[in-house]
Amino acid sequence: MINVCMALDVNDPAGYQAYREGMMPILHSMGGSFVHDFEVSNVIKSSADHNVNRIFVIQFPDAETVKRFFSNEEYKQIRSDRFDSSVTAFTKIGEWEA
Repeated sequence: MINVCMALDVNDPAGYQAYREGMMPILHSMGGSFVHDFEVSNVIKSSADHNVNRIFVIQFPDAETVKRFFSNEEYKQIRSDRFDSSVTAFTKIGEWEA
């Protein structure tokens, strides 16, 4: 399994929720899932050059599936329609094999 941890600055929670609802069927169809998901209210230290109010870990079966998911045309359209307008910035915290 491959885990990817991301830190986001969500500026439109309803829009971000719509993004999550739109992308979830694609993620699940590829064997992926969210294993941790946090709304953060107090960040003590961060290397990100932006505010962080959401942190999650998304898990995929393997590295090839990570690539397939993020290059999927349907996913890219949902991201363009919903993610880009509801998230100000994001940082990949890390990726590791479990």
